[in-house]
Formats: sequence, C-alpha cells, structure tokens
Amino acid sequence: MEKNMNRNNPLLKMQELPASLERRTFLRESVMVTCGIVCCGAVGALLGCGNGDNGTTREEQATQYERKILLNNFEEQLPFYNSAVSENEGGAAAQWVAENARACFERLMTHIPYVGDAQNPLPKTLIQSVVALSFYRSLRAGGDEIEQAGNLIVSAAEAGFGAISEEEHQAQGEYQFTEEWYRMQRFAAEKSQERFYPGDWVFRFVEGTPGEFDWGWDFLECGIQKLYRTLHSEELMPYICIQDFIVSKLEGTGLRRTKTLAKGDDCCNFRYRKGREVQITL
Repeated sequence: MEKNMNRNNPLLKMQELPASLERRTFLRESVMVTCGIVCCGAVGALLGCGNGDNGTTREEQATQYERKILLNNFEEQLPFYNSAVSENEGGAAAQWVAENARACFERLMTHIPYVGDAQNPLPKTLIQSVVALSFYRSLRAGGDEIEQAGNLIVSAAEAGFGAISEEEHQAQGEYQFTEEWYRMQRFAAEKSQERFYPGDWVFRFVEGTPGEFDWGWDFLECGIQKLYRTLHSEELMPYICIQDFIVSKLEGTGLRRTKTLAKGDDCCNFRYRKGREVQITL
C-alpha cells in the first residue's frame, strides 16, 4: 500500500496533554533505570549547576542526554518494525512509516509517566508501548485500517521476541517457577497496591492451585491502558495484550487468561502452569 505522504496528516498530530508527572523527574529517573550505576553518576553531574564545557548549561545537557536515552529505545526497536512493514507493504512504505513514527514518538514521549526506579522493571515497558503507538499512528495515517496496523505491531513484536535466543527464553521461563520468583512477585504486588505512582500497574500475586496452575497475577490497573486512554488510543490495547501469549509460548509458561481490563473486566487474570499449552484468548 502506498502511504499518504502528507506529513501534516492530523493522525500524526499529537494532542498537547498534561504530563502525569513533571517531565524532568521522569526523564532523570528513566536514565537511571536504563543506564545503571555508571550513567547515574553522569546524570548526577549533568544535573548540577553552572555551564558545561561546550557552553551549554547543565540543565540543557541533561535534557539532551535524557532525550537521547528515550530515542535510543526507539532505535533499538526500529529494525523490527521496519522488517514487519517492509515485508507487508514494501520498503518505501516502511521508510515513510519509520520517519513519521519517529516524529510521533518525539512528541508522545513527553507524556510517559514516571512509575519508579530500577526496582520497578516496568518503565521500559511503558517506553516500548509508546514506540508501538507511534508506529500504529503512522500506519493509520498512511491509510492502514485498525486491524491491519495492529497486526503489523504484533508482527514487529514477534520479530523482537525472535531476536532473543531460545536458551534465554527457556531460562527465563524456568526462573518463573522458582521460590525466588514467587517471593519477588509477592513483594512487588504488595508495593504496587500502595499506588504511589498514578501511572503504574497495580496487581495481586495469586498463589497456585494444585492441578490447575502454578501461580498467577490479577492486574487491577494497567499502566499501558491508562497511558493509552490518556492519549485516546485504547483501540490498540488488544494488539498489546496478545503479546503476553506470544512470550508465554516462547518461555513455556503455559499462560491462560480469560479476563482483561481492556475489554472491561475487573482485572487481567494471568494464570501460569509450567509446560502447559498456551491458549490464546482476547
């Protein structure tokens, strides 16, 4: 399909929405999550007072550095989206979609809420969901229907998961049935219920039932759904939710899920059983 080359297409225009938390707070902390101890020291220096060596202020240097971190997340995923779009719609379309998705991401990334530091593994999930939304909006602006654009988002995710070795997937799957994992999830669930960050996930850890499942989650609030609702893009949620089944199949964790917040249920009821065949439901 030849894409609509009008760069002023209204579907590419992001609404100016109030950020859930002050931008600098989120970006400073997301840098810490992404880069670890070494980068923490660098960011700490950047956030000091005075001028940088190149004549810019420390504040300006910090903003540039934080922007680079977020854009690096986009670039990491770009090859998978390019592959999916190119395979289905051709190389020229893929280039157009990527260019406009990057512009969308630069506008959308200011709305990503801060949901915690390195103790919370989910900040990068929010960033990745905004990359997906950026490509989705670009595809829609180019003429794709919701289902076509959504399926391409899923294809890109599958390509990304496929870049991880089978051994890594299996190891991660095995780890999810250890006592250490269960302890971590119980603790994380309790902390999430404090609702310290409005844009975060809230969930319960569910102890296993012999013969039915080994362990589970009940997600009462979803960070991605809340962000997509703010950005008026909840129609993309089913194409995000289905990716949980793709990962479970790769990891051998036997996911079953009969309810989702995205379709109006009271929770997303994840139930895992080691080695069980994954049943995909939406």
